[in-house]
Amino acid sequence: MLFVNRVDAAGRAFAVTNHNTAEGFVVDEVLLYDPADLSVGIFAKWTSSPMDKFGGTGFWGVELWRLRQP
Repeated sequence: MLFVNRVDAAGRAFAVTNHNTAEGFVVDEVLLYDPADLSVGIFAKWTSSPMDKFGGTGFWGVELWRLRQP
């Protein structure tokens, strides 16, 4: 699940979400979608092969994060 927290004057949608990078998972504001260029944004990345096989868009599963007691 993610929440669109900002839409700029060009109509691009942004969200603060967790996503995998070369350095591991980070929480950051990301560009979700650019109506002027469908090839950019994290939606384009998540729905392209091979990422679509990992369920990152919710097709095959979810990630559940819970606090653990020490």
